[in-house]
Amino acid sequence: GIALANRLGLNAVPIANAIEALGCGLAINSRNPPRDARLRGRQKLAGKRFPSYAQASKPNYYVTQPMRQQTVQPLRALGLVESTQSDRFNAYRVSPSGQRLLDAAFHEYKPFNSSVLGVLSQWIGGKDKNYENSESLALALSPVERLSLQARNILREQFVGGDAHRGRRAAALAWVRDPGVEVDDWSRRAPIIDEAHWADLHAGACFFATRDAALRVLQQIEIRLTDRTPRRIPVTEHWEALDKAIDELRVCARSFLDRSSDTSPGKMVTQFCRECVDDESERILRNLIRRDDNVLRMSGNDIIGGSAFQAIKQGYG
Repeated sequence: GIALANRLGLNAVPIANAIEALGCGLAINSRNPPRDARLRGRQKLAGKRFPSYAQASKPNYYVTQPMRQQTVQPLRALGLVESTQSDRFNAYRVSPSGQRLLDAAFHEYKPFNSSVLGVLSQWIGGKDKNYENSESLALALSPVERLSLQARNILREQFVGGDAHRGRRAAALAWVRDPGVEVDDWSRRAPIIDEAHWADLHAGACFFATRDAALRVLQQIEIRLTDRTPRRIPVTEHWEALDKAIDELRVCARSFLDRSSDTSPGKMVTQFCRECVDDESERILRNLIRRDDNVLRMSGNDIIGGSAFQAIKQGYG
């Protein structure tokens, strides 16, 4: 997305989001789609034909939290992008190392006897083609296909190189590559990881557990809202599955706060977790929905579907 934005003089965010949606959609609608957490938007994309770029780049076409959002800091830390302006995705330019990675990742794929970026440039420009018939394009963009050995080697070089945190990353890589590693007891520090790094890893694990628990709370509301006519739920309404999800959220958030280790800008993670341990379930829900305000939103004292709401079935996964 960044490479194409640099080439075309456009914003990178909608391009990257659209390409991610395209890659996931092609994999989800393939003959034997894998069940994999990296394939996001299964509910929205299943059965959809190859979209135009104008469709795929709309905010409500794909998921509200694309994988791209998690790449902003890693891309720069690994030296794959450069920026003299800010840490914003739209300000990035592909670095020489990033270009090497792209070249290695797409080298074997020649959709329509062209380069992957060339075909995507035409797609962004509105050119109509039978893109869905290209297995090469689908394989190139799928988030579940393994990178070439050359691309993996480049990525590993950048992982243990890059910025000042390269020593930590190298130690963490060596740790997780140990076939006997288990992370079921944070009281037993891995010898290769120093104490400060171990504390940060533990806090990070607690935060991601809190984030996932918060998403499960919102999903319970989406499930309930699906069965309502009109689709409106009083924020004071309780049901067993929701109460259980909120209790689990409180436990996860408290676990993070007990670590007293927050390196996020402005202690934003601490603020989020404090909102999640509130004694009043109503305030927890209001805060979560205020932060979302896309799939769900408040209307007075009622929860209603936002612009990106789509009905989901109980147990959907």
